[in-house]
Amino acid sequence: MLSLRPEDQVLLCIARPAADPETNERLRQLLDSDLDWNCLLAAAERHCVISLLHRHLAATTAAAVPAQALKQLQHAINENTNSNLFLTGELVKLLHLLQANKIQAIPFKGPTLALAAYGDIG
Repeated sequence: MLSLRPEDQVLLCIARPAADPETNERLRQLLDSDLDWNCLLAAAERHCVISLLHRHLAATTAAAVPAQALKQLQHAINENTNSNLFLTGELVKLLHLLQANKIQAIPFKGPTLALAAYGDIG
Protein backbone atom coordinates (compact mmCIF):
# COMPACT_ATOMS: atom_id res chain seq x y z
CA MET A 1 0.00 0.00 0.00
CA LEU A 2 1.19 3.50 -0.83
CA SER A 3 2.30 5.56 2.16
CA LEU A 4 1.22 9.19 1.98
CA ARG A 5 2.98 12.11 3.60
CA PRO A 6 0.99 13.81 6.38
CA GLU A 7 0.50 16.89 4.17
CA ASP A 8 -1.11 14.75 1.47
CA GLN A 9 -3.29 13.07 4.07
CA VAL A 10 -4.49 16.52 5.21
CA LEU A 11 -5.46 17.30 1.61
CA LEU A 12 -7.46 14.08 1.43
CA CYS A 13 -9.27 15.00 4.64
CA ILE A 14 -10.26 18.46 3.41
CA ALA A 15 -11.14 17.59 -0.21
CA ARG A 16 -14.87 17.63 0.50
CA PRO A 17 -17.45 20.30 1.33
CA ALA A 18 -18.05 18.89 4.83
CA ALA A 19 -16.31 16.20 6.82
CA ASP A 20 -17.73 13.49 9.02
CA PRO A 21 -16.61 13.24 12.68
CA GLU A 22 -14.08 10.50 11.86
CA THR A 23 -12.42 12.63 9.18
CA ASN A 24 -12.37 15.65 11.49
CA GLU A 25 -10.65 13.56 14.16
CA ARG A 26 -8.08 12.34 11.63
CA LEU A 27 -7.48 15.95 10.58
CA ARG A 28 -6.92 16.97 14.22
CA GLN A 29 -4.38 14.16 14.62
CA LEU A 30 -2.55 15.22 11.48
CA LEU A 31 -2.48 18.85 12.63
CA ASP A 32 -0.82 17.71 15.85
CA SER A 33 1.94 16.01 13.85
CA ASP A 34 5.02 17.72 12.46
CA LEU A 35 3.56 19.14 9.25
CA ASP A 36 5.55 21.01 6.64
CA TRP A 37 3.17 23.95 6.39
CA ASN A 38 4.92 25.49 3.37
CA CYS A 39 4.53 22.19 1.52
CA LEU A 40 0.89 21.85 2.62
CA LEU A 41 -0.05 25.37 1.53
CA ALA A 42 1.77 25.00 -1.80
CA ALA A 43 0.02 21.68 -2.47
CA ALA A 44 -3.38 23.14 -1.53
CA GLU A 45 -2.77 26.01 -3.97
CA ARG A 46 -1.59 23.62 -6.69
CA HIS A 47 -4.71 21.44 -6.29
CA CYS A 48 -7.04 24.46 -5.98
CA VAL A 49 -8.31 23.46 -2.54
CA ILE A 50 -6.95 26.38 -0.52
CA SER A 51 -10.48 27.56 0.33
CA LEU A 52 -11.44 24.08 1.49
CA LEU A 53 -8.29 23.90 3.61
CA HIS A 54 -9.21 27.21 5.23
CA ARG A 55 -12.82 26.11 5.80
CA HIS A 56 -11.85 22.82 7.45
CA LEU A 57 -9.11 24.33 9.60
CA ALA A 58 -11.49 27.02 10.83
CA ALA A 59 -14.11 24.37 11.63
CA THR A 60 -11.77 22.02 13.48
CA THR A 61 -8.61 23.36 15.07
CA ALA A 62 -7.47 26.72 13.73
CA ALA A 63 -5.41 27.15 16.92
CA ALA A 64 -3.12 24.33 15.73
CA VAL A 65 -2.06 26.37 12.69
CA PRO A 66 1.22 28.28 13.12
CA ALA A 67 0.82 32.07 12.88
CA GLN A 68 2.91 32.40 9.69
CA ALA A 69 0.95 29.64 7.94
CA LEU A 70 -2.33 31.22 9.03
CA LYS A 71 -1.16 34.56 7.62
CA GLN A 72 -0.25 32.94 4.28
CA LEU A 73 -3.53 31.07 4.21
CA GLN A 74 -5.55 34.22 4.91
CA HIS A 75 -3.68 36.09 2.17
CA ALA A 76 -4.43 33.31 -0.34
CA ILE A 77 -8.09 33.27 0.71
CA ASN A 78 -8.38 37.04 0.24
CA GLU A 79 -6.83 36.84 -3.23
CA ASN A 80 -9.09 33.94 -4.21
CA THR A 81 -12.22 35.69 -2.94
CA ASN A 82 -11.34 38.93 -4.75
CA SER A 83 -10.73 37.02 -7.98
CA ASN A 84 -13.97 35.07 -7.67
CA LEU A 85 -15.98 38.22 -6.95
CA PHE A 86 -14.48 39.87 -10.03
CA LEU A 87 -15.29 36.84 -12.18
CA THR A 88 -18.84 36.75 -10.79
CA GLY A 89 -19.29 40.40 -11.74
CA GLU A 90 -18.04 39.67 -15.26
CA LEU A 91 -20.43 36.73 -15.53
CA VAL A 92 -23.38 38.90 -14.48
CA LYS A 93 -22.42 41.54 -17.08
CA LEU A 94 -22.17 38.88 -19.76
CA LEU A 95 -25.52 37.36 -18.83
CA HIS A 96 -27.17 40.80 -18.99
CA LEU A 97 -25.62 41.42 -22.41
CA LEU A 98 -26.80 38.06 -23.69
CA GLN A 99 -30.28 38.61 -22.28
CA ALA A 100 -30.47 42.07 -23.87
CA ASN A 101 -29.76 40.38 -27.21
CA LYS A 102 -32.36 37.68 -26.59
CA ILE A 103 -29.74 34.95 -26.22
CA GLN A 104 -30.47 32.38 -23.56
CA ALA A 105 -27.53 31.19 -21.48
CA ILE A 106 -27.17 28.92 -18.50
CA PRO A 107 -23.87 29.27 -16.63
CA PHE A 108 -22.71 26.03 -15.07
CA LYS A 109 -19.01 26.53 -14.35
CA GLY A 110 -17.00 29.03 -12.36
CA PRO A 111 -18.98 30.90 -9.71
CA THR A 112 -22.16 28.94 -10.46
CA LEU A 113 -20.44 25.61 -9.86
CA ALA A 114 -18.71 26.92 -6.72
CA LEU A 115 -22.02 28.11 -5.30
CA ALA A 116 -23.73 24.80 -6.09
CA ALA A 117 -20.90 22.63 -4.76
CA TYR A 118 -19.71 24.62 -1.73
CA GLY A 119 -22.44 27.09 -0.88
CA ASP A 120 -20.36 30.19 -1.66
CA ILE A 121 -18.31 31.63 -4.48
CA GLY A 122 -15.21 32.07 -2.33
